Parts: sequence; C-alpha cells; structure tokens
Amino acid sequence: MRRISTLRFSGLVKAILAAVLLILCETALAHEHDIKTPEPGFRPESQHAAAFLEALDTATIAVYPTIIRRESRTAASFASQKQILSLLNEGGLLTVRSARNRVDLGALRGSSQWEIFESDMQRIGERLKNWRSNAPYHLFMEFLLPVNDQSIFGVHLFILDADGRNAFSFLLNSHHQSFVDAALVADDSSETARAKLMERATGLGVAALQAQIGRARERATLGLPVSAVKVPAGIFDDFESGLRKATDRFGIPIGFVTFTDGSSTIELSTTTDHPPMPDKAAGNHVLKLDLNVSGWAAFAHIFENDAVDAWVPYDWSAFDEFSFWMYGNNSGTALFVDILDNRKAWSTVDDAERYVYNFTDDFLGWKQVTVRFADMHRKATGNSPPYDGLGLTEVHGWAFGTMNTDGSAVYYVDDFELRTVPGVGGTFFHETPIEETSSILSFVEGDTGQGYAAEKTITVLCECADLAKFKGYSYYRLEDPREQGDERMRAKISFYNEPPPEVPVLVLSENLEDLQGLLSEPGAVVIPAEDSLRICDLLKGGVAPQSVADLSNIAAELKITPSSREKLCAGPARIDYPINELAMYGHVEKTPVQLLADERYIKSMTVNGVSREEASIMATKVAWNTYYTGDCSRAMRLFNQAWLLDQNNQLALWGFAVIALERDQVEEAIQYFEMALQSGPENPALRENYEYVSGLR
Repeated sequence: MRRISTLRFSGLVKAILAAVLLILCETALAHEHDIKTPEPGFRPESQHAAAFLEALDTATIAVYPTIIRRESRTAASFASQKQILSLLNEGGLLTVRSARNRVDLGALRGSSQWEIFESDMQRIGERLKNWRSNAPYHLFMEFLLPVNDQSIFGVHLFILDADGRNAFSFLLNSHHQSFVDAALVADDSSETARAKLMERATGLGVAALQAQIGRARERATLGLPVSAVKVPAGIFDDFESGLRKATDRFGIPIGFVTFTDGSSTIELSTTTDHPPMPDKAAGNHVLKLDLNVSGWAAFAHIFENDAVDAWVPYDWSAFDEFSFWMYGNNSGTALFVDILDNRKAWSTVDDAERYVYNFTDDFLGWKQVTVRFADMHRKATGNSPPYDGLGLTEVHGWAFGTMNTDGSAVYYVDDFELRTVPGVGGTFFHETPIEETSSILSFVEGDTGQGYAAEKTITVLCECADLAKFKGYSYYRLEDPREQGDERMRAKISFYNEPPPEVPVLVLSENLEDLQGLLSEPGAVVIPAEDSLRICDLLKGGVAPQSVADLSNIAAELKITPSSREKLCAGPARIDYPINELAMYGHVEKTPVQLLADERYIKSMTVNGVSREEASIMATKVAWNTYYTGDCSRAMRLFNQAWLLDQNNQLALWGFAVIALERDQVEEAIQYFEMALQSGPENPALRENYEYVSGLR
C-alpha cells in the first residue's frame, strides 16, 4: 500500500527550498573541451561585485587555508594559504591577512563542477556568518581532486562579503587555456610532486584573480556596469528618443543596427505618421521598417551605454515573456524575433548567443505579439557564441526580421515590453522547460531561508499548482532545491497525469495549525494540483480558518492596555533596523529592485479576483497572529506588507503603533494610533489604547 503523507504548510518551503540535498551518484565531472578560452576563469554575475571593487583600495581581505576536496574527504592546505598571502602582498593589489578557520565540506559529491561550485559557495557562506571576523571580505581557494591526489580537475576562488554573499567568485577548468598551461598533474606520487602541484594551482588561482580584477576595473573605467543591469517590468523600448547608433571600440555596430543577406534592403526610422494605435494619443512615435527582402533582413537593438561606445548587458531573468505591437499586412510573410543572450567574457566581437521565435504575418492592423521565453529555441548563427542555454542574466539585445517579402513592404513596431505571467509562475519564479514534463524554476524573491514568510509559502503552493493546471497535469513534484547565490534559488518541477507508484502523495490540510508545521517525514512527494488550488482559494479568498484570529478576536485582545501586559516587542528606541522592519518601510526611497519586489508581491496576493483590500486583511491577520507568538520582527514585516496592499488598513496601522510603543517610540506610536483612528471605522478598544498612550507624553 502506498504511504500517504500530510502536508504541514510552512514546511512546504523547507521541502521546496531548504530540503536536505540527496547525495548524488558519482559521475565524470566534466569533459575535455576542444576549444580553449583565454578568459581567466568563469565569474558568474554578482550584484555585490561593484561594492567589492570600490572597496579594494581600503578593505582588508581575510585569506583562509585552501580547501582540498577529495573523493572521500576534505583537507586544508596552509602552504597554499601562505603562498596566496605572499603573492597578493607582492602584487600590491589587495590588502590581505591570514585567517585560521578551516572549512570541512566532507566527501566530494556532485554531478558537475558548476553544481559543486554553487553548493560549496553556499555552504562556506553559511559557515562564515557564524564566525567572528571584522574583515569585510573573505577569500577561500578550493581545489577539486575527484579521482586521485595527483590531478586537479578544477580550481575555485570564492570571495564572499561579511554576510557570506558572493562578491567576486570564479572557477577554472580545462576549458580555460591558463588552466591547461598550468599542467595540474603531479609528475609522480611523491609528496614533493604533490606539493609542486598545489603550488602551481595556487599560482594559477592568484593570477586569475588579478586578471579578473583588472578586467572588471577596466569595464568600470569605460563606464560599463560591473554586473548586468536589472530593470523593472514594463516597456523597455518605446522609440520616443530616436535610434542611437555607433560602434564600440572594436568597430562592432551597437545601438539600432541593421543586417541583411547582402542583396536585400532595410531602412529604419521613427515616425508619428502611422496607422492609429489602440489607446495611444496622436504624436506617438513608432519604429518604421521599409523592406525589400529576397533572402532575409533584420534590425537589432544591441544595448549600448550612454556614450554609445560599448555593449551593456541587462538581467531579464525575472521575466517570463516579452511583447511588442506590430502592424500586420496579412501577407503570409515569415517573420522572426531574436533575443541576444550572453556573450563570452571580454569579447571583442559579436558572439552573443541567439534565441529565436518564428511567426507569420497573418493579421491585418495592429496586434500585440507575445512571446514566452520558454517557447524560443537556440539559433545557429556561426558566430561561435557561448552554448549555455537562455539564461537571461546577461541579455545584450533583441532583433526583429523577415524572410522574403516578395517586393517592398512596410512594418510598424512599438512598445517592446518585459512581462511576468500572473498565475502561471510568472509572479514568483521564472520557468525554463527542460523537457515536456519537467522544468527548472528559478525563484527570484530574496527571502528564501528558514525564516521564510508564510504568505510566500502560499505563493509557492499556489503558483506551482497554477503552472501544473496550465500545462494540463493533475500532479506536480518539486525536487533538488539549490541556492544560486545572490539570494536566488532554483528547483526542478515535474508534472504527472497520474502519480508515480513509488512516490507518496501529499494530502493537504485546511487547518493552518497543521499547515504551519513541518513535513511529517522528509523526502520527495507528489502534490495534487486540485487540492493545492482548493487551499489557495481558501487562503486567498479572505475566508479565515478557525486557527487564524478573526478581527473581533484581535480587537478583544487589544482591550488590555499596553501597560498591563508583557511587552512582546520590547527593544531599543533607536536601532538600525532593516527597512522592512520599520513602519511604512521607514519612509525610505526604495531601489528599483525593491520596487519590483513590491510589484511582484502585490500581484501574487491579488490573483483570482482578490482585491488589494481583501489581501491586506489576510496579511494583517497573519501579522497579528505572528505578533502574539513573540516573533515581532516578522510581524513588522507582515504589517508592512499589509500596509503596502492597503495604506488605509486600520489594523496594520494599529500594529505599527503597538510595536513602536514597545520600542519606546512614544511619539511615533501616537502618530500611528492617530492614523489608525482616522482610517476608520470607530473602534472603542483602539481609542482606549490611543488615549492611554497619549497620556505617556
């Protein structure tokens, strides 16, 4: 008989994002590449790299014993650590000091070097947060010896900040010419030969670090971002500011450029003289394409810097699709749109990897064309691009083109827009299909640790169920959660019409007390989509289960004046709280990334016709329940989210007042009590609280 597990709800996040990773079977970690790159290693993008480069002249970096990862165990090399310190001090590039802590990561396991790199960086970062160190940055070098002690398969160099986050980390392997030149194979099995092997690997890692820093600083000198630029959802190109075009310092055209087969013609311009667009005022500029194509022709917007002399990458990984408006001629002409994804690092040519979506001019007039990134496929271009999938973390441009137009033709294009997909995974994660019945979900929200908020747990449940139903499947299964760094996570989702016989089916409970526990037993389970959606309708539809305090219970609890009950949130009146633990986010101007996170949260809480006011009430109920458990930091975050949804939510404002009072912020408490009273309706308990606190002045 198949086992049946009962889901306890907040444990879903642990099952999805923090489950114990299964030990993977040993495999060949990589293969020898035919083409070697001169790049000094592969350094994944990090949002903290710019801060690291800015701090280099003044910051001290703690250097730890080098980590030696063998098949059966982890060792530490103090000789390599000493060499790193010596080489960096000689170079004068960094200020470094020795650190004593050793890192033991156990036996070497993993299906690829990239997997090991990601996993080890996360594990080292977690340990670093528990160590006492006043250094702002920390350097760990790591050697992989999966077969024996005489050959090094890969070199990792991690530079993490004081919070354990990736600041400037990279890896090297046989794909890199410098790695091959280092000849990381011992001459024989003697200790002397192995010591020389470690010495060569250490020298390689330090030289690569110096080259990485030099090239990153060169980018900064040229006015280029150290990392890809993040943008909010919305219109990316509206053609209202002309069509900038120039060449980079290597002579490669950038900006709005055209390409043809040599015999076809294409001309670009912007115009206000075009067929009227829906919901657009007169005078709106659109892109006009005058074409006469016998083979193929296209234009591309290759993203440029302000000086129009260098490429600029953008991070689109938070989005599921793009759209643009096009005026069709119903000509049957074959059309295509490309995404120019990542390039090789420090490239001097156009080697961007292209992904294409093909469609047909089979309509007349204006139409919004929508393309999901998941529906695009790799395009063979012959420009020797990277071959690593449509990652969207370093997008360098987009293009629009046509095949044979059978004479002259005119097309109009406007409002290229980046979008998420509400209710189908788009508001919380990015989906990348890997086969017909499975995908990789890249979670784009930051708070994915053990303290993960309950409302985001609900979001995971609901959106995965929506995605399964959207694809026509009755069950789904989440596996292999992994942290990607920079507060991102990924997990694999598989879809089923019938659950696999060897995997237990999860039964969802409607009782929040059950839902807020841990999984009754760890391990992979299959989740029914219909049951998930039923729970979502309950939780997001404003119906409170009995275990969630209703509004009258909250009001009754607060009839006890603050002076006659124990303070649950007592704390100093002035402290540098995170902005999400300050009422109304501390009235701080938010960054574009924070504003985008706000937008996603609002979308995730207002699906299936739920209004912002209804969602705010739900968030407030959870916030007050959290407050009475004594978890006041999380309660304040939830009150802020309730206020974000509805700034007139009386109970959220009341929550701000109570926590401010318990932090001995009397004037602020009075201010929030007054705002709560003004928001209505009249509440005797609230007024009694206000009058009591007013007397404390």
